[in-house]
Amino acid sequence: MRASNAADALPVSDVVVSCTSAQEQPFGGARVLDHAVVIAVGSHSPDYRELTDGLLARAGNVLESLDSSTREAGEIIEGLDSGAIANRSALVTMRQLAGGHALPAGRPKIFKITGMPWQDLAVASAIHEAGAIGVTTSSSQRSDMS
Repeated sequence: MRASNAADALPVSDVVVSCTSAQEQPFGGARVLDHAVVIAVGSHSPDYRELTDGLLARAGNVLESLDSSTREAGEIIEGLDSGAIANRSALVTMRQLAGGHALPAGRPKIFKITGMPWQDLAVASAIHEAGAIGVTTSSSQRSDMS
């Protein structure tokens, strides 16, 4: 599917990447699919947010670091303060995920990065490579890889 803007693409996207230093959320979390992966790499200050409380409340949240995210990521700080994120133990680190920690099924998965540009580059590279081999945003579209 080709969308004319990000808002039209959101409700049909399996992967959503937000790379903005906006002080307010650039998109509504209610439009994110239940199985989508949301990668948020732009906000890096307690005053900036890429993700809504509603999305944080319904998602499995993975952080690069609990310490840096609860200090630098505005959406995580405000999500904990508002109760959208129940408590710090509801947040999963990359280390826990790599160690086998399971995220809840049937809910969006958020991957929040703060201040590690090499990880941003790795994610962008993987997305670019996926596009080069024909991975699309719609599970009903597949390109011939032969």
